[in-house]
Amino acid sequence: MRQMLISRFSILTAVMITVICTYMAYSSAVTLRRGTEELAAINMKAAESILSIRFSEYENLLYQMYTNDDMVIWADNINKGEDAAVSVSKMRRYLSTVLNSNSFIKSIMVIMENSRVFTYDQLTYSVHENSWISRFSLSSDEIYRLASADFATHVWPTEFGTRFANQDYWLFHLAHRIVNYKQLEKLYGVIVISIDERLLEEVMRTVKTEDSEVYLTDENGRIISCTDKSLIGTAFTYAAGSSVDQLENGILGWNIIRIHDNSRYMQSLLEKLLQIVGMGVALMLAALFVISKIAGKVTRDIDEIVEGMQRTDEAGIPSRLPRKE
Repeated sequence: MRQMLISRFSILTAVMITVICTYMAYSSAVTLRRGTEELAAINMKAAESILSIRFSEYENLLYQMYTNDDMVIWADNINKGEDAAVSVSKMRRYLSTVLNSNSFIKSIMVIMENSRVFTYDQLTYSVHENSWISRFSLSSDEIYRLASADFATHVWPTEFGTRFANQDYWLFHLAHRIVNYKQLEKLYGVIVISIDERLLEEVMRTVKTEDSEVYLTDENGRIISCTDKSLIGTAFTYAAGSSVDQLENGILGWNIIRIHDNSRYMQSLLEKLLQIVGMGVALMLAALFVISKIAGKVTRDIDEIVEGMQRTDEAGIPSRLPRKE
């Protein structure tokens, strides 16, 4: 009887503990996954907001340049050939001041309406040479044609710029036509500011963690910023089994993509499961010990009663009271 009680109570206890541990394991997995996804979503939204803010800063700087009254006068004089040398000198000093006021701006180029090009560049030793235009996907004439066609700010995603002082530089570019609000339709020239890709990498670093990589891609899925610079310009791909989070920046049309390595998540989940299994085993052993003690006490009392009844039978003493009619 003792063995029967122990076995039945053990089976019942094992089923209950198994159900409880299964629920705890499922709940832990859901909570861990939900927490990871929510944190990633918050970080990516923050990075998207920072990207918009940083872009607006440089867009505002460009606005101050292409609406500057002096810039309009200098450009007009250069196009007409009137007092051009003085205008070029003044414009270069102005470009130098703007360039040296921001560490991420590496080059400023002004393409005049008469096709003359003036540049102030930190990535070349020449005061008249542009460091990146010869390697760019568009020529200066094409840039001028596109940027002067409307009053919008034109953005060209990251491309390799140049190698300077034993260091490679990748640049993205903002361009806008010079605007004279008194004569809106008159063409003066186009201003192009070239910004170091490290600005984008700095923004993306707010999302990156030890077990993830973050990429910034353009509207065509081409990588324009990441830690591994050799991937810039290539199509974005990722390994199977990785989790992918993506958020588009509505202003630029660029996408922030976060690749999360599931191995770390699986390791955390496995640790949780091992803890639950260990707790379940401990509960099972404790329950078996308690059941054994209780069953032993119960069966011992029953055995004593049975033994007493057997003794009374052997002594000829009736073990039952006579029933009254």
